[in-house]
Amino acid sequence: MGLFEGQILFGTMCTLVTGVDSDLAKAHMWFNVAASRTTGPQRQKAVHLREEVAEQMTVEQIHEAQKLASNWKAKSLGER
Repeated sequence: MGLFEGQILFGTMCTLVTGVDSDLAKAHMWFNVAASRTTGPQRQKAVHLREEVAEQMTVEQIHEAQKLASNWKAKSLGER
């Protein structure tokens, strides 16, 4: 399994948790990260999944997810 598949899988797992533990912001974050790191059909898949999750989120949750993704990307680039 590659990095893209792992990010998609982790985002999907975050959407499957029900109740109070549901973490749509983290799912959105992982789909966002996956979309930003690839092109073509893989990017389209990640964007589609991110949009599906966003439909279930408030504006505040989306902003939090975008902040998480930005922080993850900055940390990832800093560790190289």
